[in-house]
Amino acid sequence: MLSFFRKKKNQPPEDELKRKNLKPASNQLVRNFHTTGAHYAMKIIIRGERNTGKTQLFNRLQEEPFRSEYKPTQQLQCVSIDWNYRTSDDLVKVEIWDVVDKAGPDETPTDEVGFSGRVEVNDKRSAPPAAPLVDAVSVDVYKNTHGVILMCDLSRRWTLEYCEREIESLPSNFPVALMLNYQDLKDRFIVTDAEIEALVARHPNTTVIPCCMRDGFGLQAVRLFFNVPFLMMKYQILQRQLERMRTEMDGAVSEVRLVAAELDYSGFRKWLGGGAAGRGGGGRGGAGGGGAPGG
Repeated sequence: MLSFFRKKKNQPPEDELKRKNLKPASNQLVRNFHTTGAHYAMKIIIRGERNTGKTQLFNRLQEEPFRSEYKPTQQLQCVSIDWNYRTSDDLVKVEIWDVVDKAGPDETPTDEVGFSGRVEVNDKRSAPPAAPLVDAVSVDVYKNTHGVILMCDLSRRWTLEYCEREIESLPSNFPVALMLNYQDLKDRFIVTDAEIEALVARHPNTTVIPCCMRDGFGLQAVRLFFNVPFLMMKYQILQRQLERMRTEMDGAVSEVRLVAAELDYSGFRKWLGGGAAGRGGGGRGGAGGGGAPGG
């Protein structure tokens, strides 16, 4: 494949291309024509208690910088990013959900100060009704989900208890990444390593990833975690394809056996003879020379 991108000896020179008002194909265009991989859609959700770093991870996965100011996320938000499995040609569109368990009220003030210093008052009576906020109560966030990332702050034990309740509600083989955030504040942790090891022993489907959203520590492991739900999704797709192939193969066997069971050579010879006689032939030579129609 790499040799395709090298300049070949018989390639027209650039001045000839300019004279003919032609442009050489870009590398991206060449890749588009030679992409042989399949297209997949994968959904990953991020859950956790308030102020555990869910939205910071959501932003980091979009390659956005860390935001030092904490602002509670009011409602569920989602984004799609492009991702690929290792060096394969498979194109994967990953939909990431930043899940809010209970949407908060819209804290936008009704009185806003403009740049002119004049107070601009919004008339609530004439304003259209606000759209309902979306959260985990109003939406089944696990529907069509392939993996979950749980954010945890080990300086607050209840955030770990939240994560374990979520893990216990999932199938035993469901891919889970337990993110231990705030590694830069590790001296404040009250949950011990032994407690984390015991949790993983109870739930082997859980992968523990220490992280720090402030400096991006652990993000590479998060991207590698995507391999797990992707391969499980691909495995399930292949299983369904194999089951369908098995059904089609059984049907093909039944079909050929049914046709073979109804074959009658004497009737076939009569059919050959009748066809030859109808065309004015006769005898053994006529039958042999005619053959089946179209045969």
